Amino acid sequence: DNVMVSIGPNNTCVPASVFENINWSVCSLATRKLLVTIFDRETLATHSVTGKPSPAFKDQDKPLKRMLDPGKIQDIIFAVTHKCNASEKEVRNAITTKCADENKMMKIQNVKRRS
Repeated sequence: DNVMVSIGPNNTCVPASVFENINWSVCSLATRKLLVTIFDRETLATHSVTGKPSPAFKDQDKPLKRMLDPGKIQDIIFAVTHKCNASEKEVRNAITTKCADENKMMKIQNVKRRS
């Protein structure tokens, strides 16, 4: 029985079994769990919340990441802010961190594949 639940106003759906087992006491963990359920790892590694260049890297020739589906991101923010009593900023930070982590892991794996 693959029951899906909608997590926000844009009707992004995740399996109810996943949603019910999320640790809502830790905002960043809940955010990460929703992210990997909704997006595949490659998408997370190659996208960002805004699609805009990070101010930290503005002078470097870094390839721009594409923007994660804004509707899905809004729904993740909606679910986590309501369930975890977290701020939108906290949730966005957790998404940004997760994307950066996936990007690092992807780069490490690419290096391993080449060698």
